[in-house]
Amino acid sequence: MGEKIAYGLLIGLVLLAVVMAAGCSGQSSPTTTPVPTTAPPDKYVAGDIAAKSATATDEIYLVLAYDASRDAYTRSLVYKNADGSWHRNSIANSSISRSTFEKLYPAKVAHVDLSSVPVVSLTVPPPTQITYSGAGPSVTNVTPGVGGKDTTVTLTISGSNFQNGATVKLLRGGSPTIPGAALSVSSSTITGTFDLTGADEGYYNIVVFNPDGQSATLAAGFNVGEPAPIIESVYPATGAAGETVSLTINGQNFGDVDTVSFSMGSYTIDPLHITNVQVGPGSKISCNLQIPDDTPLGDWSVTVLNVDAQRSGTWSHTFQITNSSS
Repeated sequence: MGEKIAYGLLIGLVLLAVVMAAGCSGQSSPTTTPVPTTAPPDKYVAGDIAAKSATATDEIYLVLAYDASRDAYTRSLVYKNADGSWHRNSIANSSISRSTFEKLYPAKVAHVDLSSVPVVSLTVPPPTQITYSGAGPSVTNVTPGVGGKDTTVTLTISGSNFQNGATVKLLRGGSPTIPGAALSVSSSTITGTFDLTGADEGYYNIVVFNPDGQSATLAAGFNVGEPAPIIESVYPATGAAGETVSLTINGQNFGDVDTVSFSMGSYTIDPLHITNVQVGPGSKISCNLQIPDDTPLGDWSVTVLNVDAQRSGTWSHTFQITNSSS
């Protein structure tokens, strides 16, 4: 009997020890808090319209959808109408990451029903077909074909199918347009003046415009070059038939090689009688004029020709040839 009691006490002590050990183990075990794994919520939903600012007028996007698996928006450009509604110019759309889109376009300016934003196609009207009633103009020639810079020249333009009221312009890339003035127009000829003051040197296209809208061009038809010579004075201004006169011609724009000529109507003095032509400093030409005995008496025109540039200038006065006995 005593042995059974002792055995029972032993069993009880063992069980008590097991219970106490279990209690201590439960107190020392830490509590683990679950870590959330969901992504940040998206800022926009389908139908939201986002922009860089609330007052932006360009780069305004309509959110078409949000894809949580890619954390990205599908968007499309939209444009505001005068009545406050919106439209798209294309069905094209693009995808952009949520974080980037929300950073670049932080302002929500509106929310709409996607079905209320139509796609408006931009249509370009077809070009207007112009039917002309007659043949267009044609330019074949211009006289003269050269003019000195800073002068006014009179040009005669030849061709066909010129209409009354036609205009003419000298055109050269990078240079101001030179319009014709005081034009006289016939079906085959146009005559007019052109002011070359300040014109760039070089070749110009001659373009004729008919009132019906048709035009014609003579490519590189006119050349603007060095200014033409200007004769300001001739000394002496008289000479007698049979004499040799030493002349001094003063003026402007004389070239390196110039010739001097004398004319009166259909008469000219043979260049062989105009000798020792020299271009000096200060725009001065000196020469010897040998006047033949049979030279007609009267007033003769004096002209200087720049041989290099083919520009000529005539004195506004005249050189008088008198009788040797006078």
